[in-house]
Amino acid sequence: RFLNPRLESLFDPFGLKGMDRAVDRLKKARDRQETVMIYGDYDVDGVTGTAVLSRLMKKFGIQARTYIPHRMEEGYGLNYDVVPLAKAEGVSLLITVDCGITSAGEVEELARAGIDSVVIDHHEADGDRIPDAVSVIDPKQADDDYPFRDLAGEGLAAKFAQAVLGHFPVDDLDLVALGTVAEMV
Repeated sequence: RFLNPRLESLFDPFGLKGMDRAVDRLKKARDRQETVMIYGDYDVDGVTGTAVLSRLMKKFGIQARTYIPHRMEEGYGLNYDVVPLAKAEGVSLLITVDCGITSAGEVEELARAGIDSVVIDHHEADGDRIPDAVSVIDPKQADDDYPFRDLAGEGLAAKFAQAVLGHFPVDDLDLVALGTVAEMV
């Protein structure tokens, strides 16, 4: 299976804890014509994951804004500065890629501003504290029994796209491969 992979061998994306809630929330955003922001990390798996989700939004009929924080000025992860920006742009759903699992305070601030969050991340949580988002997709959560815990941000974005579309986004395999190799997972 390793030397001759087949798409049919991929694990069901709905095996990831929180996937069903994330998909339902995105469908709701599409049906209500909400404004969505994709907030990706600045490294390769964050940028390729953001690209995968941006392409998903176009396929799914959602015009989404993307945001990549400036590495030197904003640092790693979801930051509080995005809250007024998202609010001013009418964002009602913010989806993180490759960050957010340690951003409970930022997710709470988004919620206070009326913005729902879906966290898609592959990093370890900050102890037992998980952000109170609509959904958190991270196979490293203690109670997630997904059979493969080492997907990077772009791999999880592709699994989300697979769940939303009903098939793996084959046209994004180059982005998924690039992010996977660069993240060394």
